[in-house]
Amino acid sequence: MLSFRHMKFPVRFPALGALMFLFVGSSSPAALIHEWRFNETIGTTLFDSVGTAHAAIVVSNGGGGYTLNGSAVRLDGGARDTADYINLPGNVFDGLTDVTIEIWAEPHSFPNWGRLIDMGAGDAVPNPTTDNFRLSWSINADGNQQRFGLRPAAASDSALVTPVNQIYHYAIVWTATGGPGGQAQISWYRDGAFVTNQNVGTSTIAVIANLPQTAVWLGRSPFLGDATANASYHGMRIYNHALTPAEITLNTLKGPDNTGPNGVDGLVHRWSFSETNGSALADSVGTAHGQIVSPGGGGGVSTLTNGQLRLFGGAKATSDYAAFPASLLDGLGAVSIEAWASPVSAMNWSRIWDFGSGVDNANTWFLSFVQGTAINQQRM
Repeated sequence: MLSFRHMKFPVRFPALGALMFLFVGSSSPAALIHEWRFNETIGTTLFDSVGTAHAAIVVSNGGGGYTLNGSAVRLDGGARDTADYINLPGNVFDGLTDVTIEIWAEPHSFPNWGRLIDMGAGDAVPNPTTDNFRLSWSINADGNQQRFGLRPAAASDSALVTPVNQIYHYAIVWTATGGPGGQAQISWYRDGAFVTNQNVGTSTIAVIANLPQTAVWLGRSPFLGDATANASYHGMRIYNHALTPAEITLNTLKGPDNTGPNGVDGLVHRWSFSETNGSALADSVGTAHGQIVSPGGGGGVSTLTNGQLRLFGGAKATSDYAAFPASLLDGLGAVSIEAWASPVSAMNWSRIWDFGSGVDNANTWFLSFVQGTAINQQRM
């Protein structure tokens, strides 16, 4: 994935084969069927901006309240019977076999067994030992431990250090056949990193649509002795598909509003090389359009076909290469670059990319296809 912005020098790709330079993947996104942005400022209705499964803040009496600030719902937490929580409609998973749930949320403290999310029969079956799914903010009041899984299968505990007042991206992937032997499996990720999974067999409730959905709660537990979470919810999505780890990582970078959480930008530039003529290379995300430079003089030329920029290589002074605007990396404290490229032959010290002053061995960052002409050796 690439976070790639401006740079103060030309960028050359002197001798590449078929090349794609994309920042973040090119796979088709899964179908998003529900999204709650939690951007309301009044009331108790939380609108589903993609579907019609509008959620609600359940207001209790005498306990922790809630706050809407236009970008999040803040639950103050407290005693289960008196603290406010969020309730989603009981049909959000109807008909689904594979599903991904994404939640951006921020803990402020760790009340006893507070929940990020809990699904099941709710108050109809207090203290459930079966037909219930949960991911807890804490084990007891220890926010550096979490509990995850579907009852009655054994829980999958984890021990992630969790500073408060920080937004985390949670992804829960439930597949009906993704586990060993084609059985159901539930996995979860935090901030793009896999945490753990639970294999849940072939029982009826191994398919998420068959799980009781009387209660789909954010912040609240069905256990009578548990507390309600003290946390802010910044966004939630449901997909009718098991997102891949790469898609989860991309969404972590983009954040709940597609601009990036905690100051982290997501995809800022992308060149797909899908042009079929001319020398311009369009940036489909930003405005840093590149170009093919043709020095002439009998060197290697280039072609744009089938979504590829093909460079035929040759002497540096006379061969075609791709160049991008100066200042492309300005303002970036961290960057990731993705390039899809195929070397056709070993050209002496040919580069995948080279960013710098344009002067040999002076303030340059490069990745080479080869060391000298050794195709099985590279240098960065």
